[in-house]
Amino acid sequence: MFTFLLQLRETLQHGHPLHLFTIFVATVWVLWAVKVLLSRRYRPWTAPYRPATSVVVPVVDEPPDLFREVLRRIAAQEPDETIVVINGPRNPALEAICNQCPGDPTWTWTPVAGKRNAIRTGVELASGEVVVLVDSDTLWTPATLAELVKPFADPRVGGVTTRQRILAQERNLLTRWADWLENSRALYAMPAQSVLGQVGCLPGGPSPSAGTSSCGRCRPSSASGSWACSWRSPTTGP
Repeated sequence: MFTFLLQLRETLQHGHPLHLFTIFVATVWVLWAVKVLLSRRYRPWTAPYRPATSVVVPVVDEPPDLFREVLRRIAAQEPDETIVVINGPRNPALEAICNQCPGDPTWTWTPVAGKRNAIRTGVELASGEVVVLVDSDTLWTPATLAELVKPFADPRVGGVTTRQRILAQERNLLTRWADWLENSRALYAMPAQSVLGQVGCLPGGPSPSAGTSSCGRCRPSSASGSWACSWRSPTTGP
């Protein structure tokens, strides 16, 4: 920013040609201004709507205490079914947690490691109208599921995502910066795109210390289709 101001002063006071860097920074600020203005037009969904939901949780090797709390919070919000897909090497500790967890989650194991394959496996097993994808280190706050599915009352909506925060962001400068980026995206970028009906991607977890929840009327055959997507920031979401 300091360099930008110096170069701008040179142009204004001495008539020097605009530097490419000055043009770049000015363009970034203009785009952010547009996002802020558009985001003010965003209106959240408020009417209750509760379709049948299937929560899919892909997991590889999560700390047992954290994973137990993840499943406990999901069960507390009473989805129609919870499907845990353990992928990679067998993990008896995670299997035992699934067997003991309230809400009676269904779990399966696939030797093929990788999140994409785990999600595909879970979605193929899901029976709900809406499939909710949850990272195995994501901690839901109260009413997350209820808020998350409200936009599906509109049949044009194909995908929804939550606002997310970095866990314990005060740990260091990097986690604070990552949390700021997530807030900027949640408060300005995603609402602005939603207003235009052009959400390009439902965001995923930015780091191992944070996760995401997203959901959609999704099946593998619809992956290449054109969805009208709406973004929703739950009032009590993560």
